[in-house]
Amino acid sequence: MNSQLNVNRYLLNGMHTKWRFLFLFFFMISYSLDSNANDPAYDFQKANELYQKQNYDSAAKIYEQLALKEYYSADVYYNLANCYYKMNHVARAILNYERALKLKPDDEDIQFNLKVAQLKVVDKIEAVPEIFYVRWIKAISSLLSPDNWSRMVVVCIWIMFLFAALYLLASSVTMKRIGFLMAALFFILTICTFLISDRSYADQIRNKRAVVMRMSAYVKSSPGENNTDLFVLHEGTRMDILDSYDNWVKIRIANGSIGWLKSAEIEEI
Repeated sequence: MNSQLNVNRYLLNGMHTKWRFLFLFFFMISYSLDSNANDPAYDFQKANELYQKQNYDSAAKIYEQLALKEYYSADVYYNLANCYYKMNHVARAILNYERALKLKPDDEDIQFNLKVAQLKVVDKIEAVPEIFYVRWIKAISSLLSPDNWSRMVVVCIWIMFLFAALYLLASSVTMKRIGFLMAALFFILTICTFLISDRSYADQIRNKRAVVMRMSAYVKSSPGENNTDLFVLHEGTRMDILDSYDNWVKIRIANGSIGWLKSAEIEEI
């Protein structure tokens, strides 16, 4: 009788062990799935797979969710823009190419795709000619991101101090002369890189830009529905934001024209 009870107890313990194992197994599976569901990298990969399958609408929804979660990445905005371009949503494509370019200003693929998308914009606005040195500064500042230009400033300062130390500590006249000249040179370079860095920061971060999201938007002489219409803009047109008042924003387009638009008709880059 006792031996029978021992056998039953053994079988019961074995069953309990199996149930524990199964419970632990399913718990680990559910935890892994839940972790993947909350992992931005997993969502990004899933969106990429949907894009490869030409399921652009579903892929765009996931990319938008990543952006809302503040998973800011040039790749997220670039892929989102590609989705919208494939779906022929020109304004949203341009908006997200611009956002991607803001994060990675020296990316040639983003620059090229943005130019292709802008070919579909109705408004062909000629930019106001700029003074040659302004064009040069803009061209140079666009070569690197604001962060990289800031690093360049720091590097120039350190090199300047090293050559200044050489001038102060060197015993020979030749080395002192080299130290003085190089310190002066890097002092000038520090000032130049600082000015370029400030310009790059202004272009990429301080200055607010937006894109028209409506098929057509009437620019007013001042904020208010009943004010004079100055001109009309169409979806995808980019502008600078100068000021805001209530539900209106003061804008300037590439040719220098200024007016007021409803804030609901545009979206900030």
